[in-house]
Amino acid sequence: MNRPPAFIHAGAPKAGSTWLHAALSEHPGIYLPPGKELQFFDKHYKLGEDWYEKQFSGAPDGAVTGDLSPEYLFHPEAAARIAAYDPSTKILIT
Repeated sequence: MNRPPAFIHAGAPKAGSTWLHAALSEHPGIYLPPGKELQFFDKHYKLGEDWYEKQFSGAPDGAVTGDLSPEYLFHPEAAARIAAYDPSTKILIT
């Protein structure tokens, strides 16, 4: 499996992240960790990359993995942390 996640979503409050999570969760080729928000790149960064990557351990082979944590949009260090982690990660913003 590639280093997760393939995409990250960030966004404003009440901008559709709950709907997006529900819709993507129904797709058989997409894996989202249990719970809607990992909040790794803002609130849980100190737990380390190993912790973050373990959150995706349930992904089936070949699944596209994603992290929906809307508050990344507002954290002053989240964008730089995401870029340092994997600059090829796709970012979705609402």
